[in-house]
Amino acid sequence: MLRAAVAGHLATAALTAGAAALTGRSAGHWLAGFFLPSTVFRPVGPYSAQLRGRLSTLLKDVGFPRDDVLELRSLVDMADAGGKVLEEKAEEQYQALAEIRRAIDDLAEPSAR
Repeated sequence: MLRAAVAGHLATAALTAGAAALTGRSAGHWLAGFFLPSTVFRPVGPYSAQLRGRLSTLLKDVGFPRDDVLELRSLVDMADAGGKVLEEKAEEQYQALAEIRRAIDDLAEPSAR
């Protein structure tokens, strides 16, 4: 796109210079001289807009800290909390099992006498 815009400006400047040479008017040379700086300045606007659009798209994808890192941290925190709950439940089950064994032992002792 940038190449087409620059080529169009250069072609316009060349045509204007050619028309000035054919007609012998000096205003055509000034006009051709005007088209040459516009070759640089005019395409810079659309190019800057396109670059700004690309950068804004990239900026949406990048954050600090990144969203995927935050999501991963929340998943790890949830897994850690789940592990703690399971440890508590296992401790409760061990205590219940110990009470059952004590009760069985208490029941078994009188029958052995």
